Amino acid sequence: MQHEPAEHVEALRKAGDLAGARAALDAALADGPSGGPTGAQDFALLGALGRLELDLGDARAACDALEEAVARAGEPVAGEARAELLYDLGRARRRLGDLDGALEALEKATELFGVARRPDGRRRALAARGKALYAKHDWKGARGAFRAALDQRGDEPPAWRLHHAMARAYEKDGRKHDAEACYERARAAGWDGRGPADERLSGVGAALAPAASQGDVGSLVAPDDEAELAQRLRELDKDDLLKLAALAGALNSTIDPEPLLELLLDRAVSWVHAERGYVVLCRPVPGQPPRVEVRAARGAGGSKLQAAEDDVSRSIVREVVQKGAPIVTQDAVRDVRLQDLNSVAERALRSIACLPLRVRSGPALGALYVESRDRAGVFGRRETLLLEALTHHVALAFERTSRYQRLADAFAETRRAFEERTGAMFGIVGKARAMKQVFRLIDKLRDHDAPVLIEGETGTGKELVARAIHRSSKRKEGPFVVEACGALPEGLLEAELFGHEKGAFTGATEARRGAFERAEGGTLFLDDISDMPVRMQALLLRTLETGDVRPLGAAASRVVDCRVVCASREPLAELVRAGQFREDLYFRINVIRVEVPPLRDRKEDVPVLAEAFLAELGRPASDLTPKALEVLLRHDWPGNIRELRHALERAGLLAGTGSIDARHLDLQSVRPASTPSSAALQALRATAAAAPAANQGAGKVEWRGHVLNRRQVALLDYLRANGVATNREYVQLVNVSVPTGWRDLKDLLDKGLIRAEGQGRNTVYRLADEAPVSKSEGA
Repeated sequence: MQHEPAEHVEALRKAGDLAGARAALDAALADGPSGGPTGAQDFALLGALGRLELDLGDARAACDALEEAVARAGEPVAGEARAELLYDLGRARRRLGDLDGALEALEKATELFGVARRPDGRRRALAARGKALYAKHDWKGARGAFRAALDQRGDEPPAWRLHHAMARAYEKDGRKHDAEACYERARAAGWDGRGPADERLSGVGAALAPAASQGDVGSLVAPDDEAELAQRLRELDKDDLLKLAALAGALNSTIDPEPLLELLLDRAVSWVHAERGYVVLCRPVPGQPPRVEVRAARGAGGSKLQAAEDDVSRSIVREVVQKGAPIVTQDAVRDVRLQDLNSVAERALRSIACLPLRVRSGPALGALYVESRDRAGVFGRRETLLLEALTHHVALAFERTSRYQRLADAFAETRRAFEERTGAMFGIVGKARAMKQVFRLIDKLRDHDAPVLIEGETGTGKELVARAIHRSSKRKEGPFVVEACGALPEGLLEAELFGHEKGAFTGATEARRGAFERAEGGTLFLDDISDMPVRMQALLLRTLETGDVRPLGAAASRVVDCRVVCASREPLAELVRAGQFREDLYFRINVIRVEVPPLRDRKEDVPVLAEAFLAELGRPASDLTPKALEVLLRHDWPGNIRELRHALERAGLLAGTGSIDARHLDLQSVRPASTPSSAALQALRATAAAAPAANQGAGKVEWRGHVLNRRQVALLDYLRANGVATNREYVQLVNVSVPTGWRDLKDLLDKGLIRAEGQGRNTVYRLADEAPVSKSEGA
C-alpha cells in the first residue's frame, strides 16, 4: 500500500485540515529512508506536498515539489497520476507568473487526461489553460480553451463559470453582444448574477489578490482564486485589515520616491517584526549578472541603515527576480533551496522573506527583502500575506514615482531646449537667427573656462551676454564682477583691478582687494577693454599669462582663479591694425569670440523686445498700436536695445493711460543711409510704370537663375536701399491691386529672395541673407 500515506494526506487536505495534512506528511516523509521519500511512493508524497504548499499559498515551494514529483514519476507511471501532477504544476506556475511554463504543463496534462479517458480531468486542465491564456491577454485563445472545456463531461468547473469566463473574454475584445449572450447562458446554467466585479472588493481585498500577472481581481474567472482570496481575508485579523486599508493614505502622501519607499518599508519591518528590510532594484547588465541596487534600507524602529549594499544577500535577490517567485524561509541555514548560496552561510541568516516587485504582467523590477538574523520561524502565513500586499503597494509606488520623475526630467529637458532656442534660459530676449547663433555659442561654452571676447555696438547687450556665459558655466556659484575700463583714469584703474595695500598711495587708508581677487572662483567682466591704456594692457597680459596679481604696494604676487570675459564696442582687430591695441593681448583674450548683432540686423526681435519692455512698465503688448510698431520696425536704431527701451519709456509717459501711437515715438535717426533714397523710390515707380498692366502680364525677365517680373526686380533694389517694406507700401508705390502685390511678394518668399518679419498687418519684408541684389541686373 505504497500510496496510503499520500492518500491520507490528500483526504485531510480536501477536508480543509491543512495542519493535520502537514503533520501527516511530515510523518510520512520522516518514515522514509534517511528521512526523505524514496522508491515508488516518492512522486505521490511529493505531489501531496506540492498540493499542500499550493493551498498554503507558497507557490514557489509547490512548484519545486511538483516538478520533482513529475521528474520522479517517469513515463511508466499511469497517465492519470502524471496528468494530475502536471495539472497542479500548471496551476502553481501560473500563481508564480510563469504563464508559458503553466501552459506547457497544462497542455501535457490535457493530452494525458485524454489518453486516460478522463473527460473531467480534461475539463479542469482546459479551464486552467484558458485561465493562463486570459492572464496573457490572449482573449481569443482563452475563449477557445473555455469552449473546449464545455465540451467535456464533468462538474468542475461548473458550466456557468465557463460561460461567465467566456463573457469576460468577449468583453476584453470589445464584443459586447457576444458577451451578453454568454452571460445569458451563464444565468441559464445557474449563475446568480454575482461575481468578483459585482462584489465591490475593497482596496484590502485587491491588495491581497494574487500577483498582477494573473489578471486583476475583477477579471479572474476560475473559482479557486475567489476561494483563495476569501481564505486570505479570513487568515488576517481586523487590525491587519485596517493597516492595509491605511496604506492608501501612505501612497497619496508624497510623489518623491525615496520617502515613500522608506515609509512603506518601515511598515513592512514593523508589521512582521523583522530586524531590517530593504527595497532592492535589479538593473540588467549585458553579459553580466543583474546589478543589485538598494533604494531603501530601514531597521527596526524606523532607523536608517548604513552600508546597506553589503548587507543584502544578492544571490537570493537575483534568484527571486530571475524566477519572479518569492522565497520565504523559516531557517535559511537549513533550507535545502539555499544551501548553495554563500551569502546565507557567511551571514548565518535565519528568517528571510524576499518577494518580487512586479507591475502588471511585466518582469520583476526588484524585490522587497526583510530578514531576522537571530530568530527562526519569524515569517509565518500571516506575515507572508502582509508582505505580499505590501509588495504590490511598493511596486505601484515605485512605478508611479519613477514615471513622474521621467516625465519631470523630460519636461525639464524640453523646457531647457526651448529656452536655449529663445534665449529665455540666458535672460536674453531674442529669436532672430543671429541671436540663436549667440545662444548656441553660449551653450557650447558651458564646460569651458577659456577667455571670451564679446564685440558689438553700444547698447546691444554685451553685459547680458557676459552674465549669461557666467550663469551657464561651472563658475555660476561664484561672483560676477564688472569693471569698466574706460570709466577710470589709469592710476585708479590699476588699483581697482589689482588692489592695493594700506599706504600704497595718498588716500589709501586701508588695504583693498582688486577686481581679480573679488572675482575669485567666478567671472571678471572687463567692459570697453578697447579704452584701456597701453600700460594697463601690458599688466593685464601678464596677469592672464601667469594667473598672478600684485596689488599696489604689495611685496609679493598673489595667485587668482577667475575667468576673464572682455567686451569691446569697436572691432579690436581694426584697433590692432591701427596700432591702438596690443596684438599679443588681443590674441590672449580672443580665444572665443562672440559677436552681438546690432538691432537693425535683427528687427524681427523688435516686437518681442517691445513686449518685454512694456511688461516691465506694467503695460500690455496691446498698448502698442500697429502704426507705432511699424515706426519701430522702420527705425535703424543706432543706440540699439538701449535706445528702444528708452524710446518706449518716453512714449509710455507721453501716452499716459492710453495706447502708444506713432506720434508718441520721437525717433530721430543719426545714420545718413537709414532712409530710402529718392533715387530708389523713383526707380521703383518708373519700373512699375514701364511694366505692362497686371492683367496683361508683368514682363518676365531672367534674374540670377529666377524668372521675375520687373516690379519684383525693382522691389529687390528698393529693399537694398531702404532695408524694409510693407505690402501696403509696395502696392501704393507700384500702383497695383493688393492681391497682385501679395502674389508678387509670395513668389519672392517662395524663391527665398526675401523674408517676412512679424504677423498680420504688422508684417514687413526684408532681403534674405542669401539674396544678391543688383540695381540693373536682369533688367
